[in-house]
Amino acid sequence: MFGWFGSRYTIKMSCEMKYLSFVSILFLTGCTFYDYKIENMPCKELSYKELPAHVQEFMANVSYGFGRELMFVDADDSTTYRIESVPTVIGPWNSCYKLINVKKNIVYRVEQGTSFPLIIDKDKMYIPDVFVYFVYDDYKSARYSEYELR
Repeated sequence: MFGWFGSRYTIKMSCEMKYLSFVSILFLTGCTFYDYKIENMPCKELSYKELPAHVQEFMANVSYGFGRELMFVDADDSTTYRIESVPTVIGPWNSCYKLINVKKNIVYRVEQGTSFPLIIDKDKMYIPDVFVYFVYDDYKSARYSEYELR
């Protein structure tokens, strides 16, 4: 009888250990693997008129930006950077985004709630303070945070 009780107890502990392991893995994965956290990087706040002329020209010629997370001023940068969403554990939401420099193998963490699109121009990234859809002139009234990408 003791052997049966002991084996049942062992199975119960095993289930508890599996649960504890699962919870531990959830906390250790997700948005924890990154080199730089965008919100902790130094940035300059710029108005549309303070952006470089070629970036202003690029924005003026975008036909439609709704739903885009990443835009490239220079098309060659599209082979350098990609963005991945990191899903939450429960539900269909994203916990954060990872901007990845494929050539240098550098990962930047972009927090959930950050305005899109992220506009990449070589080694600089511009993030609007509001979601910009490039409908009418909404991009001209936005303010932009300029980040140096490493």
